[in-house]
Amino acid sequence: MTSSPSPMTVRERVLAVLHGEKPDRLPFVDRLEIWHKHHTRAGTLPAEFIGMSLSDVHRAVGIGRQKFVACYALKLHGVELTVTFGRKQLLRQTDPLVEEFPLMSKLAVDDRPGVTSIELRTLAGRLRVQHEILASMIADGTATYVKEHLIKEETDYRTLETILERAEFVPLYDRIYGIEAEIGDIGYVVPTVQRIPFQQVLLEYLGETVLFYCRCWTSIWRTRCTGWLTCAGPTSSFPITSPA
Repeated sequence: MTSSPSPMTVRERVLAVLHGEKPDRLPFVDRLEIWHKHHTRAGTLPAEFIGMSLSDVHRAVGIGRQKFVACYALKLHGVELTVTFGRKQLLRQTDPLVEEFPLMSKLAVDDRPGVTSIELRTLAGRLRVQHEILASMIADGTATYVKEHLIKEETDYRTLETILERAEFVPLYDRIYGIEAEIGDIGYVVPTVQRIPFQQVLLEYLGETVLFYCRCWTSIWRTRCTGWLTCAGPTSSFPITSPA
C-alpha cells in the first residue's frame, strides 16, 4: 500500500502559491501581534498561551504567522540623531543606522503614554518628527501615531535633501534569515520596502495639512514636491548613494 504524502507546512503552502503551484490546501496566514500584545498587557491572555512566544501561539491555534521585516536600513552620514521622551534623552548617535526613514517609528516609546521626539541635526539645519501614544492605545496593543511630520515648512526641504544625498543603503538580509529561522514552518516573512511615492509624501514626509499648503510655497519647492508625487519618489528626486 502506498503511504499518503505528509501534509505541507504553512510555509510550504505559501511558497507553492507564490510559485504558481497547487498546495495541499489553502494556506491561512494572519497576524496576531495586536491581539497578543493587548491581552499580555491586560493580563487576559488565555492560560494555555502564557509564556509562549508569538510563533508558538500561532502554532498552537493552527494559524500561520505573517511577519513584515524591513529589508534595508539607511546610514545617515553627517547626521546627529537624538531621541527624547518627555524631558529625558534616550538616545544620541552620530551617523545613525535607522529603519523606516523618515518616520523611524521603531525609536518611539510605545509602553508609556507620552510623546517621543526624534531630531536630526545637520550642517544644513534640523528636522524633527514626533510620535505620540495614549494610555488607551497601550492597553489596546496598538502602535504610536505621528504627531509631527518631518517637513513642516519650505526650508526643511534643503535639510532633507542634504540628508538623503549622503544616505547609504545597508541591507538587513541576515536579520531576515534569522527571523525566518525563528518563525520556522508556521509562517512566512515578507521583506518590505518603502510605500509608493504619493503615500510617502502624504503619510510620512509632510502629512495632509502641510501637503495641501505646500502648493503656496515658492516655485522651486512646489516643483520638487510635485516631482515626488509624479515620479519615483524621494529616491529619484534625491539620489541615495554611498558617500564617496
